[in-house]
Amino acid sequence: MPAIYTEDCISFSPVFEDISEQKLVEAEDTLAFRSHEGAAGMNIGEMFEKMDQPVNLLYLRSRRVHQAFEFSKMAFLPPPHTIATLQDLYHHNAKCSMSERKRFDEIPELHQDCEYVLDILRFCDDIFLRHPVTGEVTMHQFPYGDMPRFRLRTAHPSLASVAADRHLAGWPSGYSVGHPLDILGQTREAIEWPPLDLVCPPTKTTARRTRSPSHQQKVSPEVVLLPPPVKRARKTAMTMNRRQPATSSPISSPDLRLSRKRKTCADTDTPVPSPTKRVRTQPAEARTIAANGCSRIAGACRATRSVRAAKTKAVSRMAKVA
Repeated sequence: MPAIYTEDCISFSPVFEDISEQKLVEAEDTLAFRSHEGAAGMNIGEMFEKMDQPVNLLYLRSRRVHQAFEFSKMAFLPPPHTIATLQDLYHHNAKCSMSERKRFDEIPELHQDCEYVLDILRFCDDIFLRHPVTGEVTMHQFPYGDMPRFRLRTAHPSLASVAADRHLAGWPSGYSVGHPLDILGQTREAIEWPPLDLVCPPTKTTARRTRSPSHQQKVSPEVVLLPPPVKRARKTAMTMNRRQPATSSPISSPDLRLSRKRKTCADTDTPVPSPTKRVRTQPAEARTIAANGCSRIAGACRATRSVRAAKTKAVSRMAKVA
């Protein structure tokens, strides 16, 4: 029986370095991990927890091998029967309700060890494999026709199929059309996840009950009806500054009328004139202009009156002669 190699048996040099982890699905690939979350029967947000768990990890030996898997130059392709099992699972979860969904980690057929094919794309360097039992290192050259089968140490076939579908995108145009992995990827990405009814639940609209005018609310006799609270009027700045009217007037209060006297100056006893009776003074130039104007008007009036007096006398004389 031929030996089954694992991912940590691959290297690009005869020297094998220490093992390091590589994720199959990265958090930046939103479409990949969201679609897998819905198709694989996981809960909303559960894929974030699975990112660093063994089901999503590969164990590789060198940095160059890391880069080859990271940029999808190499990928492990699941066998046809595993792809068919995943296809049935995705179809079931796409049509059933949330309570009837099946989880990918609860399918017995997917827990069995499956053998993967190492697919290499646009790569011509020599690949070195170390035997998992004897430790013997063998070299494999392009086109790598003598590569053995592989098993993954902890990675799940469902997540390995996501990375394999991304690897198929680099194949020449038309080669991946109709491939079982391509069809599986279309089925996975067609699932709407998360469901809209869970993200944006519909709002319940209830009819508002209207009370007829004739309806009167019954009050228990034990309930004491209190008067409505009295609202305190707010005092504004204008109200506070407004002058309050006098409660008494000089007419109604003779004593108040006698007590009010006009203010006098401090030096003399002469009363200070009321502001309404003060004489408005004018400048000297204004008084001169006003005086000259009045004199001219008066002279014109006197000349007009002398002419009229002469005419009156003449008319009276003519009347006497007649």
